[in-house]
Amino acid sequence: MKLIFVRHGETYANAIGMISGQTESSYSRLNETGIMQAKRAAEKLKDKKVEIIYCSDMVRTLQTANEIHKFHKDVPLVKDKMLRERKYGTFEGKVMRGTEKDEFYKARYGVGKMIGGGEQLEDAYDRVYNEISRILSLHKDGNVMIVAHSGVGRLLVAIIKGIRIDDIPKIVEQPKNAEPLEFEFNELEYLGAKTYKS
Repeated sequence: MKLIFVRHGETYANAIGMISGQTESSYSRLNETGIMQAKRAAEKLKDKKVEIIYCSDMVRTLQTANEIHKFHKDVPLVKDKMLRERKYGTFEGKVMRGTEKDEFYKARYGVGKMIGGGEQLEDAYDRVYNEISRILSLHKDGNVMIVAHSGVGRLLVAIIKGIRIDDIPKIVEQPKNAEPLEFEFNELEYLGAKTYKS
C-alpha cells in the first residue's frame, strides 16, 4: 500500500506571505503559477494506481485535485473537511512581516493555546491523526491519494515518522506546492501511538 500526499498549488496568498488558514477569499485561489504546478503534479501522477482521492474541501485543494482527477476519472474524488488547513484565528487574511511574522511562527508550533483564537497544535494533530487512521482503515489493500495543505502535510509526516509535535519545526520541512510525497506501507506501520512530547 502507498499513501500519496499532495499539497495544493501556489495561491495568491502564498505568493505575498498572507495566512489563509480556513478563510476562503480571492487570495486563497490558485494563481497562474499554482495552476501550472497542479497541472505538472497531475502529469507526474497520471500513471499512479490509486483507488480513491481524498481532498480538503477548500477551493485551493479542490482546484489542485481536479487537475489530478482528470487522469483518474474512474476513481472517486471525496471532499473531506477534516483535511482542512489548521485554523489560524486572527492571523488569517494578514500578510506576515517583521515581528508579527515571528509571533505567528512561534504561535503556530508552540504547544498549548494558539494566540489569536486559532486551532491548537494538539487539536490539529488529533484531527489529522484520527482522519488518516480512518482513511487507512478503509483502504488497507489499495493506494490512497490525499490532496491537502502545508499544515496537514507536516503533521502527516510527523505522525508517520513518530516525530514529537514540538520537534516538527526543527525536523519536518514544509511540503512544497504541488510536489507529491509518497509513503510506503511499511512506513505507515508507524501510525500507532500519538507522539506529542517526550
